[in-house]
Amino acid sequence: MEEIGNSIIKKLISLPQNLPKFPTDHSTLHPVESPPTFRCIPSTSDIISDLICSKSPNFYDFINRYGNPDVEYPIFLESMLNSCEGKPWKENRRLYGAIDIDATADGLESCGLEIPFRNPQEHVQSDEGWVSSWTPPGAISHTHMDFYGSTQYFVHISGEKLWLMWPPTERNLAFFSTLHKQPWKADRTLKCIEMLEGLQLLYNDSPLTPFALKPNTLHACVSFSSSIHSGIRVCSLPYFDLSYSLIEWGIGWIRGKNGMTRSELTEEADAIQYEINMWSILVKKNRHHRHFTTIKDKLKELTVSLVEIRKKLDVVPPLFAVK
Repeated sequence: MEEIGNSIIKKLISLPQNLPKFPTDHSTLHPVESPPTFRCIPSTSDIISDLICSKSPNFYDFINRYGNPDVEYPIFLESMLNSCEGKPWKENRRLYGAIDIDATADGLESCGLEIPFRNPQEHVQSDEGWVSSWTPPGAISHTHMDFYGSTQYFVHISGEKLWLMWPPTERNLAFFSTLHKQPWKADRTLKCIEMLEGLQLLYNDSPLTPFALKPNTLHACVSFSSSIHSGIRVCSLPYFDLSYSLIEWGIGWIRGKNGMTRSELTEEADAIQYEINMWSILVKKNRHHRHFTTIKDKLKELTVSLVEIRKKLDVVPPLFAVK
């Protein structure tokens, strides 16, 4: 991981433009109106409680780049301690992180973490609630996008982590389409630094720093220490046009197949359906909004397109007759 991480940092240093610690425009980040509120300050112990209580912990090996839900908690904690203490590396070791840790009543939910939107009527949060990621030092999450059309509101809880971010421009999406949902390769982020436009950096080293990624912002993360951030998906009326175009892109991407299996494409169709459902809930909350009819009609268009895709995906290919 040191070699891969160093190559990313050296590439960033070699770029001709200055890259500040926090973006100076809003091409990738949605401006946070005010800091989050909470009953008690979220801490690592809350995330550990969530991890223990989680029904489906998602452990990830950053060396071999694959998820492993069957890792036992002591093995994960031993891996985290070994990496934090900088113990000499052995070939049989793993570099485990925990991603998508659901908030529970015994952990993060007990903190009462809330986003103080200026106009809450124009926003709806995912019913999946807050989720957290805990990554070890040396972990690299190579360039990816998480959802189709959702804003992601984050709170950095602990550690030092560098975020590389690119806006979902037409050029960037065209290049990234062949990488989307494919296994991460060691040189993916380097290629993205070279090929994508509008790179911005965000360096988080202060606890309880809030930030919000705009819909489909491409991003990669490099952890310099044990790091934790928590986030929640949000649909926001001011971003409907952007979200609509990006959900359209996602539907077009599914149509293109891109080497994915039928079950993998069905999973992405489910993800887009979830986005449409969130938007439908938000629209119902805003029946008197001046663009209510237009937004409702566009959601119908997306639904029709998705239904057509699902009909094709639901057809099981016939087996070849054995001669």
